[in-house]
Amino acid sequence: MRNFLSFIGYENSLKTKDKFTYIINASSLFLVFLFSIFFIVLVKHVWINSITLLCFTILSLVFVLLKKKRYRLAKIFLISGFLFQECTLVFLWFPVEANFNYFFFIVTPISFFIYDFEIKEERTPIVIVNLLAVLLLFASETIPMAAPQVSLSENLLLLFSGLSVISTLGSIFIVYYFYARNLSMSRRELSRLAETDYLTGTFNRRILYREGEALFSYCKKKSYNFAFIIFDIDHFKKVNDQYGHPAGDEILIQLTRLISANIRHSDVFGRYGGEEFALILKEILTETNIDVAQNLRRIIEDNVFIISENLKVKITVSMGVASFSEDQKTFDDIVILADNALYKAKENGRNRVEISPV
Repeated sequence: MRNFLSFIGYENSLKTKDKFTYIINASSLFLVFLFSIFFIVLVKHVWINSITLLCFTILSLVFVLLKKKRYRLAKIFLISGFLFQECTLVFLWFPVEANFNYFFFIVTPISFFIYDFEIKEERTPIVIVNLLAVLLLFASETIPMAAPQVSLSENLLLLFSGLSVISTLGSIFIVYYFYARNLSMSRRELSRLAETDYLTGTFNRRILYREGEALFSYCKKKSYNFAFIIFDIDHFKKVNDQYGHPAGDEILIQLTRLISANIRHSDVFGRYGGEEFALILKEILTETNIDVAQNLRRIIEDNVFIISENLKVKITVSMGVASFSEDQKTFDDIVILADNALYKAKENGRNRVEISPV
């Protein structure tokens, strides 16, 4: 399936409207193919089969245009091919009781899903196409037409009427299903972007505070404890000045992976800002905090950060640790204590851990 999608030019990186053009065109091709079978087997009318084949060719050409990234032209052909077939079926070949005119209802979702209403140049096609669909639907229901070219038995009339209704509803369902699916994916991606640091992929400061405040509130009500550790890289500016900012970014990324691999799944780790990181240790004894911090500090000190084949860097970090206390009023109180402890670690020579008094 992936090979076929790649062959016709479909990519996940496409704009949403272009993706929907692919989806709607594929659905239209399937419907044309399905109805062509019924026309060939049951109707056996050479002109109807010829029109269906022409429509199938037009919709196939849409995929060619999409692959060549001629999106505007592809959308014109998609709408034109769809309306051309419907007009011939409704106004020339079949009686109105066959309900092929119900397919005009599909024009509205098609137009809004393949054209972007926020783009001024694409508003006009939306309006024109929908007005045309309304006029055609009105004409099919109210204006007396010449006798249809195809005479259907009562059973065939019921069959095609049912197929028209089911296909129309099915087509609208498919389009809205993919729309809802795409909207859900977009929301998840926006949520991920809002919660993670753009460089390291770990949690950002916003999530650290959200988790910390929720945990702080819980600890106030329950017999529970947690610790907050804040640390930053010693003399990181010198690292950037000596090796360049790309090397500094790579160190931040590798440091994130190193810390993540050496903490519990229940702990909350994130980038606090710049070269500063923070760690929330859930349900941990106060006397254990310093052991965890010291262990992480040693792991970082012993690690070799490989920037390139010829560049290997070692760094150290300073850490400040604070534990939850009943005397604290807000989560900010524990953050301030940890930050003061970090400042003390720097003042006392760096590459060390300082514990804030409870």
